[in-house]
Amino acid sequence: MMFNSKNYLKDLDYQLKKIDLERIKDKRILITGANGLICSYIVDILIYANIYYNTNITIIAMGRSKEKIRERFSYYYDNELFIPIIQDVCEPFNCNNIDYIIHGASNANPKLYITDPVGTMNANYLGILNMLNLAKRNKCKILYISSSDIYGFIDNFDNDLNENEYGYIDILNVRSSYSSSKRASETLCASFYSQYDVNVVIVRPAHIYGPTFSANDSRAVSDFIKKASNGENILMKSDGSSTRSYCYVGDAICGIFKVLFDGIPGNAYNISNNKNIISIKELAELICKYTNTKLKIEIPQNELDKKIDSNVKVIKISSKKIESLGWKTDMNISDGIKLTLSIIKEIKN
Repeated sequence: MMFNSKNYLKDLDYQLKKIDLERIKDKRILITGANGLICSYIVDILIYANIYYNTNITIIAMGRSKEKIRERFSYYYDNELFIPIIQDVCEPFNCNNIDYIIHGASNANPKLYITDPVGTMNANYLGILNMLNLAKRNKCKILYISSSDIYGFIDNFDNDLNENEYGYIDILNVRSSYSSSKRASETLCASFYSQYDVNVVIVRPAHIYGPTFSANDSRAVSDFIKKASNGENILMKSDGSSTRSYCYVGDAICGIFKVLFDGIPGNAYNISNNKNIISIKELAELICKYTNTKLKIEIPQNELDKKIDSNVKVIKISSKKIESLGWKTDMNISDGIKLTLSIIKEIKN
């Protein structure tokens, strides 16, 4: 249970001081994908705000599994301000008197981009369609958590990508089921704003890491942390040369609330920390350093592993637009990895 960790509670309190609580006091907030890395942290920070700052926020946490939601939020599950909703976002959904929607439900398992591309696309497109219709009925603001994957592949591009620069996506490659449906979902957001005046904003997180990853999160950074925290050596199925911008989940959540409150309707905002740009191999070596484990490299031989690996080698996305709203990151990668590992250790003990 996350609330068993003193370091996690300290982190929640630290991040919460950067959020304007008056904007969410006494509000009803729907969070989809409540068990995921980003949205479970959002639920936790709202729970913490209710307990320690008396904010009286009604937290409507949506997920597909009652057992997983009960286990993840057992500390607060029976509280009257916590409303678990067991729902597949692909199915139409109705709920009244909602003030804000944070829509984060999406497939976070790269293996499923290949093995279940139809399910991946349905969850992304049908999920946002249903949530936009819900926002339309409630006349509330909705924030869509998209992805930096929408930028695709840009060859020989050394500058930071801003929100209106896009690269190539091979639409006939099933791995593109994720990035293509995220792109389509963003266009749907813009369409609902244009046609129905739905107050929708979009965030595009870079590579987010932290202690709140779910058990089925197979993204590289989460997989490395899971294995190393269990004392297992890290197996990297690539040469590790791909370079990414890594942002700690607490910093990302503060960015999400900043856009939720002050973002311009119909706009997208990158969430990235370009002070933390390292290769996947360097990231793995850093995690090994703090866990006394070893890194093993195994170049993929089977077709599934080859297809899972992204062909995007370097991606730097600009955070200037969201910084203009007053947001900034302050967690460097070394401190963020150490904090993540310490929280996981406390939870296990």
